[in-house]
Amino acid sequence: MEFTDVILQRRSCRAFTPTPVDRDVLSSLVEAATQAPSASNVQAWRFCVVDDEALVRKLDMVSPGLSGKPPVIIVALTDRAYARAKGGEDAANEFATLDCAYACENLMLAAANAGLGTCAIKSYNEAAVRALIDAPDDFAVELLISVGYPDQAKSPRAPKRKPLSEVCVFNGYDMANAGEQNNTQATPELELLAYMITSAAGLAGEPSIYGPLRLIESAKRIASMQAAALAQEDPDRAAKLRHLTHLIDERQNDCMTNEASFYAMLDEAAALLADLL
Repeated sequence: MEFTDVILQRRSCRAFTPTPVDRDVLSSLVEAATQAPSASNVQAWRFCVVDDEALVRKLDMVSPGLSGKPPVIIVALTDRAYARAKGGEDAANEFATLDCAYACENLMLAAANAGLGTCAIKSYNEAAVRALIDAPDDFAVELLISVGYPDQAKSPRAPKRKPLSEVCVFNGYDMANAGEQNNTQATPELELLAYMITSAAGLAGEPSIYGPLRLIESAKRIASMQAAALAQEDPDRAAKLRHLTHLIDERQNDCMTNEASFYAMLDEAAALLADLL
């Protein structure tokens, strides 16, 4: 199915057939969910796939928003303690929920592509859901997703969507100057200044690893400016500075996926810098 067709095919399905959904298919939906973006790559999302008929019915009983007797309910949760340990308070209190929402959309699109219907449910008794699935204390229930083969006799109609003109603007909300461009070009030095000030302001709520990341990004920008300044006067030093810039650029984001590589890069960068002093 074309991707645009998958998006249009996804509807909130509230009528399902009793046909079971194969576990391999269900696993593939969760696999798709785990490919969603995740702030700082924390991946605090967790999924409890419920396909036991008796347990599905019990979850149904404590979820007023759920309908259609789905054969499967996927409980989307976040591990708040893990998110806090990996990314700080913002990761636990805000980003984990956002990441889980991205993941759930991936899951529902994958389900649509597999010919399955889904419905995202937020109306449930969290305490009861937690008890029924024995959720760990540090897990928060974010969403229930009903999953199953849709009853084609009760296919949901496409809901009316607002026109693009009502929800989208280009270049801000100053309608009097819509379409006008601000042609003022900031200098590289001013761009760096803005980056450093806004980075410092944001560090309080960010993961601890972001401190070294912001510092090394600033260092990379300074090295790039120095390389440009020395290009004619001292081509050899300019080339070394460009090499330093490329080294940082290639591996600075390893801080979110491979911290050992990131810190090894810092040592390599320090050695390159020593050669320039």
